[in-house]
Amino acid sequence: MHLLNPFREAEYAYQSPGIVLHHIKYKENSAIAHMYTDLHGRQSYLINCVRGKKGQNRANLLQPLFFLDLEVYHRPYREMHRIKEFNQYITFRNLPYDLNKSTQAMFIAEVLSRSLKEEEPNPELFEFLVHSIQWLDTSEKYFSLFHLLFLVQLTKYLDFIRKIIIRLRLAILISGTVNSQGMSTCIRI
Repeated sequence: MHLLNPFREAEYAYQSPGIVLHHIKYKENSAIAHMYTDLHGRQSYLINCVRGKKGQNRANLLQPLFFLDLEVYHRPYREMHRIKEFNQYITFRNLPYDLNKSTQAMFIAEVLSRSLKEEEPNPELFEFLVHSIQWLDTSEKYFSLFHLLFLVQLTKYLDFIRKIIIRLRLAILISGTVNSQGMSTCIRI
């Protein structure tokens, strides 16, 4: 007789769009992809048969910041999930072909890969990423400083400014002394 674990969550399937942050080759024809999704935040996925005859060289869809429509087997409390099927969600016009834009995309993907750690959904951040990446793809000019503007706007979604202000206020309260410019004399962040 097989006893079921009452604390074990069942695997379920869902469909969701995702943004590729980066991927790593795994074994002969598989890959591990780190993506940001609207339903589950940052997730790691094992994708089988990406390369080779069966995979039809679908590894080209795993480029940084590509939008994919994912069909995923999700197990709660696991660090890695399996992708059943994936297809291109939004087709790019210029991003993969323009050297300047693709370089910015790789930089942005690296920053996102290192800064997005939460596994909770954040639909506002996901929409910001989708609109920003689409703007980079469709813009004809004025995109040379896009990556800097993107980083400034990203701080709003990562709660950067609020955390800095809280630390400043805490340092001011702890020190109790404020100079003529209104800044604490012993702020250490």
